[in-house]
Amino acid sequence: MKLVRNLLVFSIVWSSSFSYAFEDGTYLHQVIENPMYLAAWNKLFEKNTDVDDWLKEYSVTLDGVQSQVLKMEFEGSRYEVFKVCKPHDCGDNQFAVIFLPSNGEALGLLVKSKYVRVYNENIDRFESKRLEENRFFGSWASVANEKKLKKMLVETTRK
Repeated sequence: MKLVRNLLVFSIVWSSSFSYAFEDGTYLHQVIENPMYLAAWNKLFEKNTDVDDWLKEYSVTLDGVQSQVLKMEFEGSRYEVFKVCKPHDCGDNQFAVIFLPSNGEALGLLVKSKYVRVYNENIDRFESKRLEENRFFGSWASVANEKKLKKMLVETTRK
């Protein structure tokens, strides 16, 4: 009985604290200081060996270029998106994370861009072309309308 009571209290505390709406002006490093958010953040990367060095360093130091919380609604649910980018290369290396209050998990998106020179035979010269790579982190399969939410998250990195 005591175990059931403790689990019930834990689940109430977990869900109520995880669904807390952050004040405007809140940054990712402030959120990650909370052990529940830190656990969700770490879970994003624990099985992924292909994490960029700058993002690994941010995970340790919590020191990086960040944006304030971006509040948005998606199909009746409220989400808070936090963004961090690679120092001195923000435009081409951004990471966005959403913390899901419903299950205590986080979903992430790494957007990387690079420019390549491509020969344009119509004008007989080389031009720069931007290539974008999107890498998703977390259990996206559990999200309803996964493609739509991914698209929305990609769009937020362009703001």
